[in-house]
Amino acid sequence: MIKIHKFMFLAHKMLDKELMKHCGISFSQCKILAAVLYHPGISQRQIADFEELTEAAVSRHISGLSTKGYILLVPNTKNKKQHILELTKQGTLMCKNALTIVEKKGEALLSTLSVSQQKTISDSFDTLIDKVRSDSKIVFDCPLPTLSHR
Repeated sequence: MIKIHKFMFLAHKMLDKELMKHCGISFSQCKILAAVLYHPGISQRQIADFEELTEAAVSRHISGLSTKGYILLVPNTKNKKQHILELTKQGTLMCKNALTIVEKKGEALLSTLSVSQQKTISDSFDTLIDKVRSDSKIVFDCPLPTLSHR
């Protein structure tokens, strides 16, 4: 488990650096944009819960994305204390561009492995993901779309 955590930490840092360089957003901000794109009507609280961040941390990211013109906070008619998040056209384009960068970096990492090793990792993670989902009964899934194994 330590090796998985170490890999995830390093991958997150690598993606932060790449996305800042090419898009001017962090990987955390990219995940928020993706959550809004792929889960219309998602709230700040749902993102905070899924990402295991405080609402204040998510709020800071959303504020930055809003300032850049990528995201809109629309009042929730059912709950006056809550906002529904929506992407602007510019936000949708930024999200898709950022996700392309994430996918290309992932493919570059995987290309260092043989096809057999890639399949083993993919199959192993599918098994682990299914186990975690069934044990924890997680309803809300990853905000990033599943990148298919090639």
